[in-house]
Amino acid sequence: MDETVFREIPNMEQNTCFGCGPKNEHGLKMTFFGNNKMVYSELILPEYMTGWKNITHGGIQSTILDECMGRCAMLLTRKFPFTKTMTVNYHKPVIAGEKLRVESEIKEHISDKEVYVIGRLFNPKGELCTSSTSTMYMVGTEFVKKLGIMDDKELEDFKYMLNFGSAEI
Repeated sequence: MDETVFREIPNMEQNTCFGCGPKNEHGLKMTFFGNNKMVYSELILPEYMTGWKNITHGGIQSTILDECMGRCAMLLTRKFPFTKTMTVNYHKPVIAGEKLRVESEIKEHISDKEVYVIGRLFNPKGELCTSSTSTMYMVGTEFVKKLGIMDDKELEDFKYMLNFGSAEI
């Protein structure tokens, strides 16, 4: 993959999300890169996120995939994603301490409010370790405001992230 066509997707400074929040000291602190087709992130998981010795917990793997698929849906639709359904398949163990790559892309625009997204988690050898499919329910910023899950500053930061998706890459 030619990574020169990808740009870093901005994040919200005060974000405390377990997956992508820079303000969550126990979280994954994922950083995402995108273009007009897909999103990816690279990360190294610490040993405390394991289940069995050295094997990353399956729930952490599904969280990584969910974060990447949600960011992809958000970037490419310029709406706020909610995971409606998600299926995860585990193919190979994910070893703590290794550099991983997760990527996602929209496979189908089901409707104005739903997209079908796929995600893949690879080990340093490029082997597929975990894959996922998800239906994301997409809403506009007015609905997000109505839910009260973001204050005005967060909503402005979120709109900035959404506008990144409309920029020419």
